[in-house]
Amino acid sequence: MKILYSAFECNPYRGSEAFCGWSWVINMNKYHEIFVITRNENKKDIEKFCKENDVKNIHFYFCDVSDKINLYYKYNKFFMQYYVLWQNAAYKMAKKICEVNEIDIIHHITLGDFRVIGKMWKLKTNFVFGPLGGAQYIPKSLNKYSKGHKLNEAYRKMINSFKIIDFRYRKAIKKTKKIFCANEETLNFMNRITNEEKCELLTENGINDIYVHEKNDCEKIRIIWLGRIVYRKGIEFLIDSLKYIETSKKFEICLYGNDQGNEVNKLTKKAKELGVADKISFCGKIEHTEINKIYNDADFFVFPSLRETTGTVIFEALSHGLPIVGLNQNGLKLIANEKCAILVDTDCENIQLQFGKAIQRMIDDDKLRKELSKNAYDEIKKYTWENKIKSISRLYEKMR
Repeated sequence: MKILYSAFECNPYRGSEAFCGWSWVINMNKYHEIFVITRNENKKDIEKFCKENDVKNIHFYFCDVSDKINLYYKYNKFFMQYYVLWQNAAYKMAKKICEVNEIDIIHHITLGDFRVIGKMWKLKTNFVFGPLGGAQYIPKSLNKYSKGHKLNEAYRKMINSFKIIDFRYRKAIKKTKKIFCANEETLNFMNRITNEEKCELLTENGINDIYVHEKNDCEKIRIIWLGRIVYRKGIEFLIDSLKYIETSKKFEICLYGNDQGNEVNKLTKKAKELGVADKISFCGKIEHTEINKIYNDADFFVFPSLRETTGTVIFEALSHGLPIVGLNQNGLKLIANEKCAILVDTDCENIQLQFGKAIQRMIDDDKLRKELSKNAYDEIKKYTWENKIKSISRLYEKMR
């Protein structure tokens, strides 16, 4: 079969959604002839990887928005507007590809945002959409941490609600053959728009390798977090939770990632005010090649996101044998369970206290931590790219 992937993010040398897009492409290539539309920004890295690894049988097409109207590249603003414009350019390219190739399925894989479906569903072939996220919201117990961003959250809810009555969107969804949703919140939302048979749960990411956990000896329990430092990642909530930790053991929480705005200064100030600044370190951005070492040196992973489709770091942490302390919501609750994580319900009283005590339990109980670490390997094996791609390939065959 000939599969055309729409992959806004697709890069073998980057993490998160970019590597997710690449993983779909490179793994499905074992079963079908693959065509890919992605951004010009990915061209150099893709060509480098293909040359060094003798990848010759994937057809890559690179397109982008005209420089004259590309405000995102010029000013680093208006990202979603840029994404919509890119979708239009990708549609025109897909139309040309379909004119000279008998494409069996067009599958939009990244970005996994349910609100922007593009126009490829208009082409006369089977269209698959997802895995998707975006219908998850910040729970009431954590609303205080969206202070200063409430307008953004309200606007997001308004746009989501509008999709239910948007006749053009509903028409596109009706024409879509299959919809994958990365979490239950998005699945329930999409089921309000279309029939339940069309939608199913499917995590947006997977793993390629299982890593032996080779932690260096250290006097401290080392807890890590990786991501973009923005309000919805819940770092302020994490800091508030630290004041409830009462343990005689030494521990440190290392945060790795880009500071989006002035978040680090604000968070550092709060940590000092609460007297927990010595427990948390902002370690800055890391290169993708350094990630394995960081996971290997850790004891467990903390995931305090206020809302999150799933999080690539969840797959990475579990594949390195790291148990997780997180919130029982979104994609995390689909992948992690009591066998490999301590999950805190978002509707509990004093959620900061409960989250802090969950971290404390993971710090103090060596036996539990080791047991969860061992189980992490077994749980994450369910999400290998090999198994995932085989399953999706069989679904493609049924669509023929």
